[in-house]
Amino acid sequence: MLVIINSIEKMNETKKKIGILTFHYANNYGAVLQCYALQMVLNRLGFEALIIDRVPVSNDREGDFLLRIYQSFGKWIRDLLFGRNFDHFRRYFLSRKTPRVENMKELFLATTGYWAVIAGSDQIWRPDFFRKMIPDYFLSFAPSGVRRIAYAASFGNDTLDASTDTINLMGSLLHQFDAISIREESGTAICQKTFGVDAQTVLDPCLLLEASAYFPIIESESHASDEAPFIACYFLHPDHSKKEHLNAISAQLGVGKIKNLYPERPYPFFFPFGEKRPSVSAWLNNLSRADYVVTDSFHGVAFSILLKKAFICLGNPKGCGNTRLENILGKMGLLDRLVLGQTLPETSLLKKTIDYTKVNDSLQRERSRSLDFLMKALALDKTTLTTNKA
Repeated sequence: MLVIINSIEKMNETKKKIGILTFHYANNYGAVLQCYALQMVLNRLGFEALIIDRVPVSNDREGDFLLRIYQSFGKWIRDLLFGRNFDHFRRYFLSRKTPRVENMKELFLATTGYWAVIAGSDQIWRPDFFRKMIPDYFLSFAPSGVRRIAYAASFGNDTLDASTDTINLMGSLLHQFDAISIREESGTAICQKTFGVDAQTVLDPCLLLEASAYFPIIESESHASDEAPFIACYFLHPDHSKKEHLNAISAQLGVGKIKNLYPERPYPFFFPFGEKRPSVSAWLNNLSRADYVVTDSFHGVAFSILLKKAFICLGNPKGCGNTRLENILGKMGLLDRLVLGQTLPETSLLKKTIDYTKVNDSLQRERSRSLDFLMKALALDKTTLTTNKA
């Protein structure tokens, strides 16, 4: 690995540019933080990492004209009332980006002369997310000579639900990549069995950084101190069963105060009538100060591990991401922290101390493997890099 690091240092005397194409525009804690993490990792390696500012417009959506107008208007209302906290984060922590691009020609021009373009992380390869943008997220625009790399990309589900034409398109573009890595084992299997390309499973970018790398985000805002112990609750898929479990867990642990880090919105457009969702800084601060975390989210689990929190993960209905939860918890030796179905966690499990010395050993091992993939994909000469090209 030392040889690779030295080659990167020599190569980057002129600070080669790398473009990152991901869901940086999404008003979602995991989406913006994984982008922050990957950009920081690449900058630490000596590159100039720029976020490719590709944001979906109405023409990127499927459906007839009136449906697209309705969807765009709804998004505009939601962003206006809910997106300000995320816009603040993007303005201060994701500011290094290209000018706004809206089509394939602009993507090509924006990345001309780059060393590499990276697709990832997040569910950028999930077919039902903006089907019209599949060529974009599979880097079909990349100029000749620019390395095409996927880092911790995700198909979103265990199986690929797409038409034959879509699968053929995805396959033809995947064979043009120089290096492919996937966030979940199931996605790696899809690459190999469906598309016939090699892929490596790697960590989500958030886990490539140490916890202290996120402290500047927390410290960017002032936060009230909490004297009473509290449980931080972060549910992306709340239901009646999870709410009952949360109240029962509160009673079992003897911690009465619960902070909901993702309150439900009963009205899709009138967000002022719902409880305010925290800023990215406040979200991280609440997780870091919590006495216990209860979550159903991949990034809720990831940051619980990074921050060395006592936590439990309540599984989701089928099709809502249990595989990625099993994947990360299994790698860290924490699969027992995932509770599936309607089963209420045993008090002994809730109070079981997590051995973060062992967890950290596993994390360092997986982090080393993931960084090794990234450095090899970026540093080796194209003629010697193992590629997936046909």
